[in-house]
Amino acid sequence: MNAVTQPPTTHTRRRWPIYAAVALIAAGAVLYWTVIRDTTFTVTGTITVVDSDSNGLTFGPGSGQCVGRAGYNDLTDTTQVVITDAAGTIVATGRVDGFGVDASQGSRGQSVTRCVFAFTVDGVPAGGDFYGVEVARRGKLTYPVGDLRKPLPLEIGR
Repeated sequence: MNAVTQPPTTHTRRRWPIYAAVALIAAGAVLYWTVIRDTTFTVTGTITVVDSDSNGLTFGPGSGQCVGRAGYNDLTDTTQVVITDAAGTIVATGRVDGFGVDASQGSRGQSVTRCVFAFTVDGVPAGGDFYGVEVARRGKLTYPVGDLRKPLPLEIGR
């Protein structure tokens, strides 16, 4: 009896969909990391209000919190932060992240002389070289994009 032996079966033909799927996922990841992910970025930073005469800041509702008053009454837990492009068009807005933190060197019973507000602005379109940043009604300051991609320290008063 002559037995005809069949060559061992390979599953190469059945594996191609797996290879194609892996290649498609890899291509999608590369597209995301090089194009989609970098279409917008987030600007974060702090606004430090320095009030040497102790009349423009006061304690907030919670322990260690502070808000502006008198000449700084526009600096509260709802203060808006506006980002503009080089042409001056508003491209993104955000707000401070709650009440300021009392950074005064004195104790709770004394007046507030230094208040730090953190802020976040999401969805800033990438691609510009310079952007404007305006806090409340304090006027626009212009920064290169590299400065906005790391926490931005702003200071008001003295």
